[in-house]
Parts: sequence; C-alpha cells; structure tokens
Amino acid sequence: GSENVDSHDCLKRCHLNITEASKSYQKFLEMYMHKPTRVIYFQLNKNNGEPLDGNLKNIIYAWIRRGVGKSIFSLSSTYMSLSLGLPLVFTDNLTLQFDQFSPGCFKAVSPACKSHILIAVLTKFVRLPSRCFLGLHQNGICGTICRRNYTAEIGANPFNVDYSCCDEDEVQFKVDATQCLKQERDTEWYIHAMRILSIFLSIPISVAFMIKCINIYMSSLGKVTVDDGQKVRLLTPLQFHAIGYYYLRSSIAKSGWKQLRHYIMFILIAAVALIGSILSIAFQVYPAYFHFQPRIHDIHIPPSFHKKVSPIVSAYGFLTLIMLLPYLKQCCCTCCTGSHDQDDKHLRLSFKCYTKNTHRQLHFQYKNLVSDIRIYWSSRNYFCLIQTCLSIVICTPFVVLARIEIVRITLYFADILALRLIYSLLPTKPKETLFYRVLTSLFSLLAFLYALLSVAGIWLFLQLVIRIILTSAAFLVANSVYFIIVVVIIVPYLVYVHKIIQAYRDKEHILPMRILRLKEMVTQEIEKIWKARNGTLIVYFKSSIDGNYFLLDVPEMLNDNVIKIKIRQYLQEIVDVRTGPLTEGISKIIFHYEKQEDGKVKVTLPLFNQDYLSYKYNNRLSSLTSQIAKHLQDITKEQFDNNLIPIFYTIDDIDDFNCVGMSYELFYYLRYYAPKISLNLWRVFFNVGITTGIFMTFIMTLLLDSNLPTLFTLNSALANLPLLATASAVSFKYLTISEVDANTANQIILTNIVQYRRGYKFFCTRGIEFRPIIQLKKILFSPRPRQSADVENQSQVSEMTTIEFK
Repeated sequence: GSENVDSHDCLKRCHLNITEASKSYQKFLEMYMHKPTRVIYFQLNKNNGEPLDGNLKNIIYAWIRRGVGKSIFSLSSTYMSLSLGLPLVFTDNLTLQFDQFSPGCFKAVSPACKSHILIAVLTKFVRLPSRCFLGLHQNGICGTICRRNYTAEIGANPFNVDYSCCDEDEVQFKVDATQCLKQERDTEWYIHAMRILSIFLSIPISVAFMIKCINIYMSSLGKVTVDDGQKVRLLTPLQFHAIGYYYLRSSIAKSGWKQLRHYIMFILIAAVALIGSILSIAFQVYPAYFHFQPRIHDIHIPPSFHKKVSPIVSAYGFLTLIMLLPYLKQCCCTCCTGSHDQDDKHLRLSFKCYTKNTHRQLHFQYKNLVSDIRIYWSSRNYFCLIQTCLSIVICTPFVVLARIEIVRITLYFADILALRLIYSLLPTKPKETLFYRVLTSLFSLLAFLYALLSVAGIWLFLQLVIRIILTSAAFLVANSVYFIIVVVIIVPYLVYVHKIIQAYRDKEHILPMRILRLKEMVTQEIEKIWKARNGTLIVYFKSSIDGNYFLLDVPEMLNDNVIKIKIRQYLQEIVDVRTGPLTEGISKIIFHYEKQEDGKVKVTLPLFNQDYLSYKYNNRLSSLTSQIAKHLQDITKEQFDNNLIPIFYTIDDIDDFNCVGMSYELFYYLRYYAPKISLNLWRVFFNVGITTGIFMTFIMTLLLDSNLPTLFTLNSALANLPLLATASAVSFKYLTISEVDANTANQIILTNIVQYRRGYKFFCTRGIEFRPIIQLKKILFSPRPRQSADVENQSQVSEMTTIEFK
C-alpha cells in the first residue's frame, strides 16, 4: 500500500519535470480564473504525446476548487452518465508533458511510487500549500490535488468511488503525500438516496407515460368505425362502459401499401423494445462504459452480458417474424390478382377493446378478487382459488404502482395478435381436432410472449429516458444559479412547444363538439335550399387522368344520370371544336334557377367575366338549360332527400349509449386541410422544427462564449434577458398558430358540411388543385386570345355562362 512507501526514496529513484512549466501554469491560471470551473483534469503525457504510463490510464489526477470541487470530482459514474455529462460544464482539461530524470525510470518504479511521484510534481505545479484557510485566497490558488481510480468502477458495481485528496497541514504548511493517497470515506448518503429515489420514481412515471401513449393510440382506433360500408368518425366520446369494453372493428384492406405500413410498425416496435431495453440495462448496470469525461480506457461489455442477452434477442426476433406472418400472407395474396373476388376488398374483424378510463374498474375488480378468496375457500373450489391467488400475485405490484392497466393492455394485445394469427394461418372453418387446438394454443402463447416482451422492452427504454430526465433536472435545479442563462432560453422554448402541441390536441377535441352543435343547423340549411324560390346550382368538372371523359361534381338537384350525360356531352363538344384542352384543374359552370308562380322553373346562365370560352361555345348551353328546368320542375321532396349524401350516423353497437358519427372523409378534411380551422400535423412539426433551430442558435452562441468567466452568472442572464425576450417574441409572433373566432369557425364548418351534404365532394377530395409545371407551361406557350366580334356580340346577350378556374 502507499502508506508503506517512502516518498523521499521514490523521488530519489525518479522524479518528473513539467515541460514548459511556465506556459502550462499560465493556462492553469486561465482555467482557474473561470469561476464556474470546479475541477481541472490533468492529461499526463510524455514529451512525444503518448500517455505517461499506459497502465495508469484509468487513474485520473485533477485539481479541485476548495469547497465545491470535490462534489463534482466524486460523482459516481452512474450519476455522470444519467445526467448526460451536465457536470462537465464545471470541469476543464489541461494536458501536461513530462521529462523524466532518467529515461524509463518512471516505468521502472512500483505503482505506489508512481503515485507519490505524481502527487509531488502536481502539488508543486499548482503551488500547494495554497494557504486559503488563512483568508489569503486572493494571493493563492484556493484548491487541492485529488486522485481517482476508475478501474474500480468498471463492471457491474459502479457505486464504489475510489478517490483521495490532499489535505494541507495547517501548522507545518506542507503536503503529506501519504495522506493524499489515503482513500476518502464512502460517498455521501444522499448520493445513494438520490439513486434509489430516481429508480423508484422512474418506474411508475415511465409506466404512466407508456399507458398514456397506448391510450391515445387506442382512442384514435376507437374513434373510427364502419357503418353500412362507410368509414365513420365518431364525434361523441365513449364515456360509459359497464364492462369496460367496446367493440373495435378492424378493416383489413387488401392493399400492399397498407401491409407495408404494418411491417414498418412492427419493425419499429421491435427495434424500440429490443434496442431500447438493451440500452437501458447496459446504461444503468454498466454506466462507466457511457462515461463522457474523463475517458475510461480499455473497457468492454463483459461476455456474460452478451450470453444473457443473445437468447432474448433471438427469441424476440423469432416472435416478431411470427407476428408478421399474417401480413406477409396478405401481401402475397394481394400480389396474386386472381386469388380474391373483385368485390371482396376488405376483411373485417371485431375485437373487444379496453377503454382508457377502466383503471378505476380494475382496482375495483382487484378488491373483488381479494374478497373472492374467502368465498372460494369456503366452497372448497380450490381450482378457482388458485386462479384467484395467481391473479392477485400478478396484479399486486401494479396495484402498488397504481398502474394495473398495464396487465390488461398486455393481455389485450396478446388476444388481438393471437386472433390475427389464427384467422390468417389456420382454416376459417376448422374441425375441432386436437391438432387444431394445439396450434391455437401455441399461437396464443407466442402472441402473449411477444406482447409481454414488447411492453417490457418499451417500458425499460422509457424508464431509462425518465431517469435521465429526472437526474438531469435535479442537477440543473441544484446548480440553477450557474444555468440561469440556459433556463432563460429553454423555458420559452418548452412553453412554445407545449403551446403548439396543446393547440393541436385542442382542435381535435373542439372540432367534434362544434360539429355536433351544428347538426340541427345543417338540417335547417338544407330545408331552406329546398324551399327557396330561387338559387344557384354549380356544376364542378375536371378532366379525367386519361383525358377520355369528365368527372362531375353536382348538387342534389342535378344528381340525375340524364342531366349528367348532357353536361358531359356539352363539355365534349367544346373540346372537339377547340384546338387545345378545355382547362386544367377544376372548373365550374353556374346555373341560376327561379321557381315561378305557375309551377314552372326558369333556368338562366349568369353573365360571365373574362372567360376563356367565346360566345359561340356558350350559346350551346341554351338547350341544356331547358332540360335542367324540366328536371327541376319534376323533382319531388323524396327525390331531393334521397340525393342527399349521408353525413351523420347513429351507431348503437359499440357503447352502452348511442354514438353519433360523421363521414370520415369530410371530418378528415375539416381536421387537417380546411382553411383557417384546420391544423395539420406537418405544420406542427415544421413550427417546432423552426423554433428548435432558432433556440439552438442561441445555445450555440452561448457555447461559443462558454470560456468567458461571466457566462454562468446572474448578471449575464439579466443582461441578455431583453435580447432573448425580443427574439422569443418575434419567433412566437411568426410561428404562433393563428386562431379564428368561434362564429367564423362555425360558419366555415357549416358551409363545408352543407356542401358535402348536397353532394359536392371535389372540395374535400381534390381541393384547390395547383400544378406549377402545367401552369407555367400555359403561361409561357399558350396563345393569348384577342378580342373578336364574338365578344362584341356578348353585350346583346343578357344571360350567359360562367366557367371559372379554381
């Protein structure tokens, strides 16, 4: 041991001199003057730049500031790794090069002598003793030399911190090397308490976060169903469920792209669960391997860890492949065009699905399980008694964590996966044979193992993330004075991100409520249209992709095959006469109708303004208006109602009360693409990305000045606060999601719903088309029409056609 070594004898056998000691000391003073610097690590090299002794690479020497440096220097590897290296803000590195008294002498002495030699040369270099205790710190370097052996922390026991520091003799004013190498007492109790507390808190928080994410996903599935062959989006929330279930209808489309989406989903889940769990275990069991600074050399993940992980990785990979088999089969069947009838486009399954508010029922059921033990014991029903006891054993840990839902979620996913395997890989009308029962049990077991490992893997990964956040946040709070400038930047950023995410979620909740409130108004508006004495009918049209015919978008009053054929014939006549195509994108023809007192209907063509059609083409519409007038005169209220497009659906088989839904196609448009009232997810990503870039610019600017002594001070934060507040305000002004008032939003929603109800769909399926290449080609190469006699004759016509480009 070092206590049995004579320092003088070691120094006689070999001593070291620092190359360019004055210049190195000047660098040391510059680091010392940086007030936030609490620890300066020494990189000990030879003159040629190689390490002074390869066998001592993991023994680190450092100067620490008196009073505050030891707490940073003695932090465990676990804390340093879990805080993502935040304590390194208070550290610096200084490379020292040494000359040996005689070549190779340092390598020849014993390890104990090497420690004494290094302590002697480093204490001399930093001018110990510093005499800080006499109040003379303004004339001396107020700190000491410490030594830490990281070799002891390599392995699965990272809580042993082997370090020692020099204590100055207040009477002799000298440094005792033997005392410098005497190991300090174990780490403070609150360090261990913090480690245990972070583990304890990260477990329920990570489970709660995972359950919240799963509930959001399941809620999104539960909001979409199928009624009478139509995809419906539920508007009313599912609040009351006597048994905590509703039926989830899964429509399995035979589409290669949708199957590819399932492949990607399963691969992502497997990657997050597998890689995340391995990283979580390795990060927390072997934190020294993820140590940022100082670097620990010659460490490797032990082979025992690989032996334990490899079987789990292989098993999980095999289970993932098994879970993909149903989708692989469907993809293969999709490629075989003759394997399915043309009408059989979807396969539909119904599953019982849990609801997110059933955790209260689960705790109530746990209470009942405990009560049932006495009943089963009294009735000597030992089989049920054993089942109940096993259920209690499984659920008790999660009841303690107040997260019993995780058991139900795991079983639910196992049930769904098992049903998919059985449905896809076994005969649809099987015989109840022993072999069939064995296969169904095997598939169910595999599905349960996959669900269990996936949930456990994702939970382990989230547990690591939450523990890192807790540890980092605790360190920031403990040193808030030094990080105040960073907090001034980060807090506005986090507030904005939370605000935009909340705006996105609020729109998702508010839109169904607004639609439900407008339900009666939609009926009233449609009734007004039917009873109106006059009005306008607009026919939207666009050329098909192959250009062989026209796609029409007509209201309920013109939803007649004869009328639509006549409109297509008229449009085709114009195309045949013209040398070029009629138009690009969506155009419209406006008809005005008026119900007269004698019961007849008069249809006219309003005047057009700057239309690309000449008078001779518009004149062809005169015959069409008479046919439309005759059709409007004969239409009945029953025919009118039958031509209306269903929007609202009453669904009575997924909840204990009737649910109201609407056309998913229309809701999707209102939710993501309708002007002013929608909020697209990509818009959220874009705004958050731009904001992140702005605040990262501020952070990078701070890092450029990170060596300034005044950076981590309250004065610096106050000085930069006006500039940061101005920049934040400008950023928020540009990136804030605009909101319209309630009356405007209701009017926009009502207009779109009425349009859809009447039969118009182009606005929500095609929107305002924009094709820049075609438009540019038209601008550059299309001939410009000149005023002709036809235009002069238009003044003699009182009623014309309007065809506009949208």
